[in-house]
Amino acid sequence: QDLKSLIQSTISERERSLVQTIFDAGLRRSEVGRVTLDAVNKALGFSRANFIAENEDDWVHPDYCPLYIDGSKGRGNEFKPRYSIVSKSTLERIKRYHATPLYRKYARRYESADATPCFFNSEGRPFNADSISKLLERLSNRAIKSRRIERMISPHKLRHGHAYEILRSPDFGDSYLDNLVKAQMLLGHERNTTTETYTRIPQDIFRMLSPTTGEI
Repeated sequence: QDLKSLIQSTISERERSLVQTIFDAGLRRSEVGRVTLDAVNKALGFSRANFIAENEDDWVHPDYCPLYIDGSKGRGNEFKPRYSIVSKSTLERIKRYHATPLYRKYARRYESADATPCFFNSEGRPFNADSISKLLERLSNRAIKSRRIERMISPHKLRHGHAYEILRSPDFGDSYLDNLVKAQMLLGHERNTTTETYTRIPQDIFRMLSPTTGEI
């Protein structure tokens, strides 16, 4: 609901697709500017691949696609590459933004797709961590003013939302533990103890994530 409120408070498709991508890919604010046009194109290419599923006769097209990210928090402040799983609908929304005249104008400054940022700010430059925080602050203030939300939403809260979606998804594993391992991989956590932070949740939310038997 908070994500929907933020999207409703945007003024452009660029902002809408950006906010949706931060949530859907579990991006850190410092990683947004390093997502490339080439990474999105390759992820969409994966979505068009034909797969044969067990006990199925027809081709299957994946609803989730791997998106390459030059992750933050590597040793010595080096990039820590990883793949996140992004929905096909989010990727298609990004490509509609990429088809706009303004994006194409800014993208022409770059020699290749692997050097072209996925998102440009209003001045035609890649987003940095501070500009992402300022954008979320502006959107939060608009949403609060229109009474859609009651408190500020930071970029990292969208990343938290992504983590909880993985933990409660039936698509990534057969148990809560499986999903926890997947979350560690997709979020780029070095230690599982970092990911286990998401297990320290209020009981009412825990009941929503777990079966009625209470087993995880």
